[in-house]
Amino acid sequence: MTRLFVDVTEVSALGRKAEELTGVQRTCLEFAYELVTAGRATAVVLNPLTGRFREVAPWAFDPEHLYATETVKERLGLLPKVRSLGKYRGLKRALYEAEQAALGAARSLRPGRPGSAVGDVVSLDGGVLLTPANFEIARRVGLRAKALHPTVSVVAVLYDTIPLAAEAGVGVGFGRAYQSSYRALAQAGTRFIAISEHTRRDALAEIEKGALDPSVAPEAAILLAHEFRDPPPGSRAGALPERPYFLSVGSPTGRKNGKLLCEAYRRLAGTDAAEALPHLVFAGRVGQDVETLLDRLGDYRNIAPVVRLVDQPNHATLQALYRGAEALLFPSLYEGFGLPVGEALWLGTPVIASRATSIPEAGGALADYFDPASADELAALLSRAATEPGWLDARRQAVAAARPQLRSWARVAADYADQAVTIPG
Repeated sequence: MTRLFVDVTEVSALGRKAEELTGVQRTCLEFAYELVTAGRATAVVLNPLTGRFREVAPWAFDPEHLYATETVKERLGLLPKVRSLGKYRGLKRALYEAEQAALGAARSLRPGRPGSAVGDVVSLDGGVLLTPANFEIARRVGLRAKALHPTVSVVAVLYDTIPLAAEAGVGVGFGRAYQSSYRALAQAGTRFIAISEHTRRDALAEIEKGALDPSVAPEAAILLAHEFRDPPPGSRAGALPERPYFLSVGSPTGRKNGKLLCEAYRRLAGTDAAEALPHLVFAGRVGQDVETLLDRLGDYRNIAPVVRLVDQPNHATLQALYRGAEALLFPSLYEGFGLPVGEALWLGTPVIASRATSIPEAGGALADYFDPASADELAALLSRAATEPGWLDARRQAVAAARPQLRSWARVAADYADQAVTIPG
């Protein structure tokens, strides 16, 4: 049987400040948890300073602290963020080792803390390495794996082609870096699995145009999960808004298109629906000052009285926000999948979403869709949701009835593992 390894370097590269786990990092943790606890894979992490892969003990993925942000860094070794080591490799390595020794000594004085689960150097030869990291880290991981272990097969998760999409509004430099990473991975023999059919088709279109290396294309599209895992025991949710609210999850700037939500709210001001319209809650990396955010999105200070911000909510708070919302509003212009859409549905919350790119694959027939360029179309949906008796209740009932068909992380991880160990052709 082919030995399967799952890479968690993405999570280990978190910064030292209290960062909440984002979509890619959570996906890495979910893959590792499901595959390691099922006995299907060994988790590994690459230290860019020592240049070796090390095995991560299964207890690192204990569900009691799987999403505990502060301790996940300790369990996985808290690697330094390194773009280019250059001539300072030796110095950085020495500083890193000294830091780890100091942290180890500190942990010995705090026996209640979990400490690092990173163990011995491991050989990947003859196995399959599945890396769910973003492309910058996947490139580092994949190329190093092939250099150290020539007989390993590397399988990378292709999240999107956003850096190449004009509508995503990403800088030219990011597009070039993306192309460079894709080319380097492809030429090293890496295989790709896309997270949606739309992402797979977009990659094929970019290959056809000559924007991506033609030597390899995504061999399959396997959707991510809808499941939103319960927070660790003892994790506390923050205070929720006192008034009914619609929820937007993620940074509202750029391709996330929070500007459209503000414009729809502004158009409903002064109409018959205005009094019944729930507040608008932005949750994510949104800051703490409403007027500052509204100024960044446009001239929207007039809707400030009905806008609330929840900056970097922890896992428990985000779950509570999903469950308490009248509906999730997801106006994104471009997604590789759209995790918030699936998560809201998993928790029984209606979804009103953009029909752009992969989002209908995440929401299926359970979501109500609008044109992400039409504030009028969104405003009409919000008005119906706020004023039409039974409109939201009917959608909650439909979501509840469909719960058994929603995708769990166990199913998703198993599907990716099956594809990874399958020899193409």
